[in-house]
Amino acid sequence: MAMNRPLTLSRPGGEAARPLPTATPKPMPSPTSTVVKALPPGTDALALTELRNAAFTYDYLRAKSDPVQFWEALRLARSRRAFDAAAGDAGATPQAQESLRQELESIRRNYSAMVANLRRYLKPLAELPEPADRLEMAIAFLMASAREHQAVARWLAEPGKHEAKAAEKLRSLAKITDPYREALQPWALQVPAAAEEAAPVPEVEFSEMTSEAPPPAPRATSLDPALLDGLRRAIQCREIFAGLYLDAELWETMLLAIREPERTGATLEVLARDAEEELLEELQIDAEALYEKTGSMKSKYLDWVRSLRESFPDPQAASGDSPIFEVALALGLTAPATREQACAWLKEPSAHRKESAALIEQWMPQAEGYLKAAAGAA
Repeated sequence: MAMNRPLTLSRPGGEAARPLPTATPKPMPSPTSTVVKALPPGTDALALTELRNAAFTYDYLRAKSDPVQFWEALRLARSRRAFDAAAGDAGATPQAQESLRQELESIRRNYSAMVANLRRYLKPLAELPEPADRLEMAIAFLMASAREHQAVARWLAEPGKHEAKAAEKLRSLAKITDPYREALQPWALQVPAAAEEAAPVPEVEFSEMTSEAPPPAPRATSLDPALLDGLRRAIQCREIFAGLYLDAELWETMLLAIREPERTGATLEVLARDAEEELLEELQIDAEALYEKTGSMKSKYLDWVRSLRESFPDPQAASGDSPIFEVALALGLTAPATREQACAWLKEPSAHRKESAALIEQWMPQAEGYLKAAAGAA
């Protein structure tokens, strides 16, 4: 799949398609003919196609008032969910819109926090690529490469150590983007000022609204069904554990339910049968076996979570009585971008309290939405 391919956006000059000899007459193309052009030097055909699709999708979504950022559009193109620029508006079928919307929600859930923190990290640095569209394109190339995410997580986890390296990386990426930016002309990346600050992004809406129509209510599809099912199973697990005097916090059981959904679901079915048939000894044994699986979660993250609770701006919100904080922890620790940062912080939890708190705070509004949805279906 394209998302797993290393982002290689240059090719040796010897591989470039050769232009027609200048002496060859060039007939005028008809409006329906396809003209095959030589690739601009320093570009790759597939990467250029992805960028054209990303550019078209970026403009399309912004015309629909979605505050899409170009790095999101490029990730959509790498996952083959962006609209086809060659097809134009005709390619934005309802099925394509729904596929794009689902992927965009996943991208934002997994990586928006990382990019927001990256922007804040880069803001005071000198010698970043200029102008703004050149920096934005470099960030897009950075976020399109899965192998670069670990480097970004390391920069953010250890502020004061990697600033020079980060600036150099972006400058090198900007040089790679230059021939692509030229090839995309006359299109140019219009960077809104709001791109520097990450704000909560609404769900993509493609349908037009009339002035008489009331604003649509948030739809259940804005929540990931797998995460919502994980939360429901986590609540069940915790209730069972509490009845057997087994102490487990909600974030622990939710991590387990999300990472091992099939095994957790099957075990809950067994526990339900044990309870229904009043097989108390079997119930205790099966529950303890499930409880032991939360041990690895607790041992790995407990010191970090404890340090985070102690330093959180709102102590009441971070107490063990706050399910919103607990769910935010689990959501953060299951999102790849957040998990990579958290893992880097585990070595010195007390040294990264401020960054940890800011990261988890970003997940709390979404955590509240999951809790409301779980309670509504109960």
